[in-house]
Amino acid sequence: MKKILTFPEFMIDAVNVYRTKHYIIKQDLYVDTNIDGQELLFSKDTFYIRNKKLDKLYEMMFSDRLNINGKRIKCSSHSRTYVNRQG
Repeated sequence: MKKILTFPEFMIDAVNVYRTKHYIIKQDLYVDTNIDGQELLFSKDTFYIRNKKLDKLYEMMFSDRLNINGKRIKCSSHSRTYVNRQG
């Protein structure tokens, strides 16, 4: 029987992924134009509570990074969602 490779939820359609002491964060970015014609960058962040399984997946995905934890992309504003799942 073949083993099916599945991506962790924090990687699906992610623009940027980074981690902090307690969370792995999936950052999705959106550009909009305000009434004055200025472009604004918005971020929709999903916070996954770190655990051994998620850390292992994260480290496999980003083992080639100079800074394994990554970095947040700065934005005009953001929204947050917190997820407490094992995978």
